Amino acid sequence: MLKRILATTSGGQVRSAFWQAIQALPCTTNAKGSFDSALAFIKEIESETPTVRRLTLDCKEASATPIFKPGQWIDFHIPGMNEIGGFSITSSPQQLADHNTLDLAIKEAGYPPARWVHEQAQGLASAGNEQEADTAAGPGLKATLLYSAASPNEFAFLSKLSQLVASTPSSLSMRLFVTGSSQEAQSSLLAQHCKFLQRRRIAVQDLEAAWTGLRMGCTQEQRPLAFVCGPPGMTEAVNRCLLGLGLDAKDIRFEKWW
Repeated sequence: MLKRILATTSGGQVRSAFWQAIQALPCTTNAKGSFDSALAFIKEIESETPTVRRLTLDCKEASATPIFKPGQWIDFHIPGMNEIGGFSITSSPQQLADHNTLDLAIKEAGYPPARWVHEQAQGLASAGNEQEADTAAGPGLKATLLYSAASPNEFAFLSKLSQLVASTPSSLSMRLFVTGSSQEAQSSLLAQHCKFLQRRRIAVQDLEAAWTGLRMGCTQEQRPLAFVCGPPGMTEAVNRCLLGLGLDAKDIRFEKWW
């Protein structure tokens, strides 16, 4: 299981002594288990929003192809920096298997690893070879995405998501919620995604409608799963709402890093 990565912008060799020093650095958690370490180079950098940068890491020089499970994070080590960045992987395991690359989406912050990504990191190649999104869906697989942001320009991956919705309308639906922007600031987004967008927070009735729609025609073995991602207050509030609607706790998946 992938746990830590040494990321560098340089294509040159990383000295074995330095790599051993990286291996000895602590992790962001004391969780027990067997974890892999991998050397990766930053292949591409792209701004997903004004405050979020996507890094594509090339893991081809890893001693063994790393593996990971959805929802897992990595400890992100930067040469010359003692602080460790704990970042979630935003690409699929299939991308890693097929291309030996994985993506991280890192929000701008004052913490040194995040600040380095936004102020100093450089890619080995220009971001222009973006891979096509995988639009395949399994038989009968359906998903509803409720996506909230404070302003229209903070919807990361919106173009890819819109393409997925357009190409698989019977499998994927999406609703956007803008919580803190003015009507004027929404105008360009509204023109492109008007059928998805609402100017308010995600409410209990939205969660109930999504769950009811996904549950229709499902057997007990096919019960819907809920995946929740967001800041602590939002995640905890949504979890409470979902439990109140009757979801089993084991069917609510979320990443609790606080």
